[in-house]
Amino acid sequence: MSPRLMILMLPLFACAKSTTSNSSGAAPVVASENDEAGRQALNQLEDTWAKALETHDTAFFSRIAAPDFHGTEDSAKTFDRARMIRDASDTTAKVRDLRDEDRQIRIYGNGSVGVVTGLSRWTLEAPGSSGQYSGRYTETWVKRDGQWQIVAGHYTTLAPPNSAP
Repeated sequence: MSPRLMILMLPLFACAKSTTSNSSGAAPVVASENDEAGRQALNQLEDTWAKALETHDTAFFSRIAAPDFHGTEDSAKTFDRARMIRDASDTTAKVRDLRDEDRQIRIYGNGSVGVVTGLSRWTLEAPGSSGQYSGRYTETWVKRDGQWQIVAGHYTTLAPPNSAP
């Protein structure tokens, strides 16, 4: 299985609570209606991402990945939209139990830019790569012509808890 498919699994997580705070840990910033609408839309897109990966729904990834999408994986290698879609179509891998423990969504630019971060966990069934995984991600979304598209993502798979340093 491709390492990039593992990377696609990171932001897949249902039942997450979105939060917003500033970097100083102070109380949340008062959000505009555009901010709240953006948070809700991006939270839904992240939840749908999980279902789309489980069902290998490449139409979803084609729709949400901007033509100029740029991704970076934990090895510092980069990938583009075409590779994201190709990896999502890999039917040799089965993703299960997707969950996000720390999804945070911040909205900027009067509701036109969103940054999503999270810690996620999942189970993978794939030749040579089966097991439980976790990772962190940061994604940048831009609202273009009324639709949210992911334009950049950075994905890091964390080492299993019992692995050697």
